[in-house]
This record gives sequence, C-alpha cells and structure tokens, in this order.
Amino acid sequence: MLQFLRSKVSSIVVKALFVVLILSFAIWGVGDIFRGRGSDTTVARVGENSLSPEQLRSMVDRYFQAYKQMANADIVDNPQVRIAVAENNVQQWVTEKLFIEEAISMGLAVSDETLKRQIAQDTSFHDEQTKQFSAQKFRAILQANGWTEAQYLAMLRRRTVTSQLGYALADNIYVPKALHTAMFQFDHETRDIALIDVPYARYNQFAKLLGKDKIGQATDDDLKQFIEARKDQFSTPEYRKLTVLVLNPANVAKDIKISDDELKQAYDSHKAEYELPESRTLQQALFSTKESADKAYTLISKEKKSLEAAAKAQNGTVVDLGSMRSQELPTELQAPTFAVKQGQVTEPVKTNLGWHVVLVEKITPAKTRSFAEVKQELAAKLSLEQSSERLYKLSDTLQDEIAGGVSFAEIAKKIPAEIVTVPAIDRDGYDTKGKLNNFVAHKNYGKLLTVAFSTDAGKNSGLTEAHEGGFYVVHVDEVTPARLKSLAEVREKALKSWQAEDMEKTGQEIYVKLSDQFRDGKTLKDIAKTYGLSVREIKSATRTGSVGGDAAKAIFAVEKNQLARVPGKNGLTLAQLTAIHPTKESMEGNVGIMALLKREIAQDISDQLQTALRERFDVHINQKALETLY
Repeated sequence: MLQFLRSKVSSIVVKALFVVLILSFAIWGVGDIFRGRGSDTTVARVGENSLSPEQLRSMVDRYFQAYKQMANADIVDNPQVRIAVAENNVQQWVTEKLFIEEAISMGLAVSDETLKRQIAQDTSFHDEQTKQFSAQKFRAILQANGWTEAQYLAMLRRRTVTSQLGYALADNIYVPKALHTAMFQFDHETRDIALIDVPYARYNQFAKLLGKDKIGQATDDDLKQFIEARKDQFSTPEYRKLTVLVLNPANVAKDIKISDDELKQAYDSHKAEYELPESRTLQQALFSTKESADKAYTLISKEKKSLEAAAKAQNGTVVDLGSMRSQELPTELQAPTFAVKQGQVTEPVKTNLGWHVVLVEKITPAKTRSFAEVKQELAAKLSLEQSSERLYKLSDTLQDEIAGGVSFAEIAKKIPAEIVTVPAIDRDGYDTKGKLNNFVAHKNYGKLLTVAFSTDAGKNSGLTEAHEGGFYVVHVDEVTPARLKSLAEVREKALKSWQAEDMEKTGQEIYVKLSDQFRDGKTLKDIAKTYGLSVREIKSATRTGSVGGDAAKAIFAVEKNQLARVPGKNGLTLAQLTAIHPTKESMEGNVGIMALLKREIAQDISDQLQTALRERFDVHINQKALETLY
C-alpha cells in the first residue's frame, strides 16, 4: 500500500539501486566477485552465493575508509558501531545478490561499449587539469584498491546489469491523474489559525484550575521517588579494572635473530623474487575507432609526426603512463609494447577502453637486486614468518602457564608477552570520567570487553585470539558494582528532568481543561481574556511548515473550528483552525509531486520484488556468526 508521506526512505532495495556506483565499489571491493561455498561460519547466503566473516570484515573496513575519505573526518570506531555497520552491510549484500541473481535469470546484459563510456564519463578517473579521462589515474585508483582492470570491468558490468533492473522499476511509472490532482491539492492547501500561547512562567496561574497548590516545585521526596523510578538514568555503571596479558606478533618478532648465513641461503633460494623485470617509460594515445588509430599510426611512423600531433589530428587523447612493467599493462598491450624499440610506437591495439597507440620513450633493462640491497627487507620477512609459527607455539605455552596458576608477571619473564593495565572502565569501554579507553577500543581487541565482563572478579579469562593476530588473556582485578546515585550527587540533573516532565504533564492538563471550556461554548478570545492572555492569528499557513513543522502537523490534522495542541519548547500553544483555503494554483508545470509519487510507487514495487526474491532464492543470515564478528 502506498505510503506517500514517509519521513524517510527505508527500503534497502532503493538505497542499493540508486546509490552512486563508486561508493558501492569502495565498500564492496572485489571480494564478492569470486565466491566459494562457505563453512558453518558463513554470515549470509543467497542461493549459491555466500558471505564469509573475512569478506564482511573487509567490507566494514572499506566502509570506514570510504567514510573518512568522503567526510574528511573520523567516525566513532568501536565494536558496537562496527556490528551496526556490519548488519547494514549484510542487508545490502543480500539485496545486491538477489538483484544480481534476478538480472542473470532475466538474461540482462551490458555491452563493452557501454562500460567504456561509463568509465570515460566517471569524473573520479578524470585528470584534474584537463578534466578528461586519465588512464594513469584510472590505473592508480584500481591499484590502490587492489583491483585489476579485468576485475573492475567484471564488477562494473554486474553493477550495471543490476541497475538496469532498478531503472526498469523506476522508469515509465504511471501515476493516475486523479491521484496526482488529489496530492497536489493536499500539498498546496492553506489554513488560517488563531493561537493562544501559554509560556511556562504563566502555568502557576492555572494551579487552582488544576486543583494544585503549586506547579513546578519539587520536594526532596518527589525527587527521590523520581530517581528511584528511573534508575537507569541516575545510576553509575558497573566498572572493572583489568590486567591484560598480550602476546602479539611484533613482540615475538623482536626476539628472533636471523643469521647472515640464513639470510644468504634464503636469498639464493628465492633469487627469482628479487629480479626486477624490464620496465618502459610510456606515452599512449587512445582513440575511439580503429580508423582514427590507424591514421594516427601512419602519421607517426610514416610522416614522423609526434604522438601529440597525431592524436590531436584524429581526436585522440594522450596520456603519460610513466614507467611500466609488462604485467602492469592490460594483457592486450603487453606483448606489442615490449616488442618495439625505444622511440618507436606500437601498431594500434584494441582493449576494452578503446584503440591504443603506445610510444616507448625509454627502456630500463631488467636487473637483479643484490643481497645487500634486500638484506634488511629479507630479515624482516623471515622474522615475520618465524614469529607467526612461534606465536602459536607460545600461545600453547601461555595457556599451560595460565592453567597452572602462574602470574602474568612470571609469564612475561618467560615469553615475550606484554602486560597492559586497564583502569576502571564500563561495558562500553569508558572510564569514570567518560573518556573512551584507547586500548580496549582498538579493533584488534574487539571481543575484550565481552570477555572482561563475563569473567568473575579475581579470575582469568580463557585465551582469546586477537582480530589482527596474536592472543590475550584478561584478569579482572576489581569490580565496582553499579549503584543508584544519591540525591546530593544528582540533585541538579534530577530537578531539571523532573521539572521538564512536570511542565509537559502540566501543559497537557491545562490543554484538557481549556479544551473542555472551548467545547462548552467559550471562544478562544473568551479563554484568553479570562487568563490575561492574547490571541494571535496566522493567515494562509502551509502544510510544509511556514508556521513551523510541529504547528503545521498539528493544525493540518484537525477539522475546521477544532482545537489542536501545538507542542513547544517554552510552553503550551492552543491553536484553532478558523479557515481552510483550497489551492488556486495550476498543476501545469509542477513536476515535484509527480516525481515524488513515481519514487514512492517505485519503492513499493521494489519492496514487493525484494520480498518475492527472498522467497525464490533462499536467503539465510547467520545471526550468531554476525554477533561474534567483533
């Protein structure tokens, strides 16, 4: 059923289909292109598509990175926030996969030419000076995100195919004229209002009317009862002091010494890894047609024109590629580019981006990095490899020592473990002054708070694996139970809250009494005169809030001559609807309501389609795996 005046769009389908593609790429990455069947830890499954915990963590990490880059600001990052982001990403992933499956089953496809045009028009890949597509920037962005050109094109093709399904829902939506007319009249109707304002300062004069001795004054007993009834607002949380024994790869690696003989042996065994292949400094001209590329090639090779001049003559684009290795080029360009001599150009070569003519400006021969050049790098690599192996052996030792009752201090003398003291914190990681503890908030220790608050005082937790590698054990040094604060501690806060609630309650009581008088025959002017108040009038108030959103909502919900209560921050307002004016405006040329109606109808169709697809493709979300992610 159409819900026209929704406060916000809530459909995940619409969000997923009409969001800018680049943000989607930033969040999803390419991990969802190549999938395998998940294990019991699979977070979600749509048909044959599965989402692993590792993929979801990567998606959440990408979300935080994308947010920081787009907003140029930090985002609150703790396990609770990450779980919320993860849940949202799971729903988006499910919707994405449902629409991909449906698009595939419908045989929807997209041409290479369409993809090429999308990439060329994407301003993310445009040079800042020329405002044109830059292959160098395109390649740099792909490399920064860990994508190959083939992977990116595959992902873009799938996104484009699914968007076709989304556009099919949004395009050619028929809106009946009767509905359009009714909504236009509804939206443009205006109303006249008469109002009485009763500020908080005038509430006391209504005490007799309400049968009260005083208004807005609380006794100590009132406040104590108020605090007792709202313990969650006026209690200190439970705090725990912790000692954490951390075994991490970095500390383990410090104790590992690699001899020169070991390094030399490793170098000789993996010498091929240190061979630097030939690289070439390149410029390319990119053309949309083979005919243009052929003519440009002739101008360069036969008539000795420069690459720039030939490209300009044939409406091509010149891009400085810089120093490139063969494997860094698109597959089609690798052999031709590395076959020509320095100063020469390749014959035209076709890729998904168009027709290329590549100029080799300089050739840097292949070489092998010497042992001296790679010694430090190799030592770090071997240390890391050995530390990973040793880490798991040490974790067994740590577990045995803990089981034997050995203290953290003694264990730290035997193995390279670090002792971290955590002052009193609550379940969310905040100390007694409300400051977040950086150690427990680090994503590497996402499960630490759960572990700490499920371990008894004076006891050690079990061995827990850290998110980014390593292990830790938590000892609960001291537990300070939650307690209800005394009136002396919270008097000011309690009084302010009590008065706010009392004023709201009193305002409602005054409104009821004055409404009774109005229904008994008194006019608004009579009521105002009785209590020394004044009546003000507003003409032609609009539904969109020319009198304020709350006032408009209240006055457009009643019939002519009825009263409405308008909520306010400083008191009570009684509003009487005195006149209703249908709009005299013409609908001609007004496209706003039509567009909104189309979006709402499209969303309803999307909601229904998503429901049907969830039944057809067997959607499963592993809530337990999701909850234990961080």
